[in-house]
Amino acid sequence: MLQQPCRSPRAVIVAVTPEQQQLRLRCEGVRVTLLFDPPEPTRIRMVVKEDSEVVLNCSASGSVRDQVFNWRKDKNVEVFLYSWGSIYESGQFAGRVAHFPEALDLGNASIRIKKAEVRDSGIYTCTVPRSSPVPRSEISLLVECILKVRSPGEGASPEPLIRKIDQTISRERLQCEVKGARPRPAVQWQDSSGRVLPAQETESEERDGRFYVTVRAIVSRSDTYSCVVTQEELCHQINSTTFVYIVKFHQNAQEAAAQQTGCDIIA
Repeated sequence: MLQQPCRSPRAVIVAVTPEQQQLRLRCEGVRVTLLFDPPEPTRIRMVVKEDSEVVLNCSASGSVRDQVFNWRKDKNVEVFLYSWGSIYESGQFAGRVAHFPEALDLGNASIRIKKAEVRDSGIYTCTVPRSSPVPRSEISLLVECILKVRSPGEGASPEPLIRKIDQTISRERLQCEVKGARPRPAVQWQDSSGRVLPAQETESEERDGRFYVTVRAIVSRSDTYSCVVTQEELCHQINSTTFVYIVKFHQNAQEAAAQQTGCDIIA
């Protein structure tokens, strides 16, 4: 029986996933090319507080000192580029991002961001294109704001105005005024220990979308008192402080001391 001449192998492209361990072929004379799609990087989720330092990790299999690695945010925002010893920063990250020069030979392509801002939240991607295999790192970063003094340009309340009114020998009425805040702020009187004082009177008026708030409280002992203004939507908090001296409080203390010692008080 004559053997048929061999024909040129027919190219067959088979796409398989990395989970498939083997592919059994029963055809002879067939050249097979296996195409593997690179696995999607595992996305790491990080939650940090505003003004903290953030380290975004990325590593390659070998030294990256004579390599290129690039960090981007939300795919198209340049964060940091290392290229054969030169570094490049731009935009909102300029002056706030750095790498780890001492660890480049260990394949460390990580970066750190100083004084994290709320607008830094997003998806960060690290690529080292000349490394084999090409490592990719994806990090979902959420920067939570903290209450602090914000710029008044966005409607943040200015420093509240404190007045002392209706002072007597045994008590004093304090008044706090907030002018032109947006959105409406929460206004509280607090003593030196942070205890919130009950408001005796509260007045609020809205003009052209801005709020004007007045809160009064009565105090009956010497202490330092603060008017605290909070706007949660803006993560804004600001306060003014005053010291109140109540004469009767100290007179009562002197009288109590005199009774214990049996001495008279000399005016």
